[in-house]
Amino acid sequence: MKNEKNKIVRDASEIWKRYEKSKDYMTKKNLKERTERSWKFYIGKQWYDTRDSKGERNLPSMNFIKPSIKYKVSSISQHLLTAIYSDLDGTDEETCNSLSQLFSISWEKAKMDSISWKALKHCAIGGDTYVYFYSGDTRKKPQVLLNTNILLGDENTSDIQEQPYIIIEERMPVEQLRHEAKLNGASQEVIDGIAPDSNTDTQLLNNDEVSEKATALIYFEKINGIVNVARATKSAVYEPLHPIQQSRHGEYTGAGLTQYPILNMVWEEFPNTARGVGEVEQFLSNQLEANKMLVRRAISSKQTSFPRVAYDETAVANPEEIDTVGGKIKLNGGQTQSVSSLITYLNPASQAPDAKELTDELIDKTRDLSGAGDVMMGNYNPSRVAGTAITTIREQQELPLNEQVEMYQNFVEDVALLWYELWIVYNPVSIKMGNIEVDTSVLQEQKPSIKIDITENTTLSKAAEQTEITNLLMNDKISFEEYVELLPDQAAISKKKLLSIIQERKLQQEQMARQEAQNQLQPDAGTLNEQPINPSGGVPEGVS
Repeated sequence: MKNEKNKIVRDASEIWKRYEKSKDYMTKKNLKERTERSWKFYIGKQWYDTRDSKGERNLPSMNFIKPSIKYKVSSISQHLLTAIYSDLDGTDEETCNSLSQLFSISWEKAKMDSISWKALKHCAIGGDTYVYFYSGDTRKKPQVLLNTNILLGDENTSDIQEQPYIIIEERMPVEQLRHEAKLNGASQEVIDGIAPDSNTDTQLLNNDEVSEKATALIYFEKINGIVNVARATKSAVYEPLHPIQQSRHGEYTGAGLTQYPILNMVWEEFPNTARGVGEVEQFLSNQLEANKMLVRRAISSKQTSFPRVAYDETAVANPEEIDTVGGKIKLNGGQTQSVSSLITYLNPASQAPDAKELTDELIDKTRDLSGAGDVMMGNYNPSRVAGTAITTIREQQELPLNEQVEMYQNFVEDVALLWYELWIVYNPVSIKMGNIEVDTSVLQEQKPSIKIDITENTTLSKAAEQTEITNLLMNDKISFEEYVELLPDQAAISKKKLLSIIQERKLQQEQMARQEAQNQLQPDAGTLNEQPINPSGGVPEGVS
């Protein structure tokens, strides 16, 4: 419905109805159960709903899911990405360079390397994840959201910017919600209507709460191309729907945000769905079978791998002493019999190697097929491999991850485009970070092109770089000073110490040069004594 100013208004019931509709869809698709199961298997709770025949829950497992996920996430995260702004119509190169510097400052201050690593991990486990940029200050850390906390208006497209509406579900303390409602000018009736509830069925792993909380919704919708936001509980809208747009005297007339401040990562796309497929889900069946094989082998080993005592019950008077170290065993009977016929030990039975071989093959083949086997994870000695070979090996290792690396690059590009809009919307005149200041008033009608610059920050890349630089020095292509200048900061040899040596040599050379210059200026004493002396004090003839 609309109000007198022709603005769309959403009441609590309408927002909650859309929330329930999206939630029902997620329930039918078992999104919460699948995501929670993936997280449990990742952290090692792989027997969380199983007991053995004796009711024991601490069953053995061999978690090969976790190292595979860690390897893939770290391989992607070690790409150092930065955005470079360009192709702004009518904008000089200096402004583009300043925008690129603003991006670098924001990336560092918002700890985006850590945020990206966390988001990639969530994405690899759950299939998709979302990063919420809740503040107009791009230097503040955004929030990484689980896929179960995001409800989409169109579950058939993974393009987050094409969604008709997006809802973020969160559990908030009631007192905080009432305080925010008061700040937003809500009536006392609305404030009192915010009450605690027990709607925790969408919370993963831990549903317990200490304080009184209620389910709160952050509702986003694009109206006339501008993103609008509202906040509501089931009973009340404590922040009315309004555009994220520049305003003056209560009228929204300036630049508005055209992109949702939410960006997504999808590990591997699944046709006709907004949700992705994670790494863990494909491992589950093989992980379960490997665990079952391990349990069977453990039970068999307990029963047959150790000697067991066998005795004649009527012949042993104190059977409790049989398991006592140094205990004396009393034998009954007056008949003369061999002790070995009354009590003996059964030899352990050997186990067939087939079970162990099947378990090892199951684990190794699963990891190999997923691109996280021993060879792919780089189990070799870098000191025995040439720098060019290390680079080649590294590139070969990342071939199975090219799709995810490209997804990460697109995420960084989307961050750069979103931040560009946030700078303009929240800073209509100019924005300043440190010594960098940009006039944003001239950028409002322009859209930049983004180039993603990629470098690597890995042990292998540093080793390869240092090897190549060392080869240049050994082949007399560069001097020692140039070698030190080219060394990476985190080289095996301390670059700082080498620079100190060079500085010390320079000081010594300068001191020797000054001493030599002084020696040349001072005439030899013997030469002075041999010169003839003119009594009149002048220079004798023939002496110049």
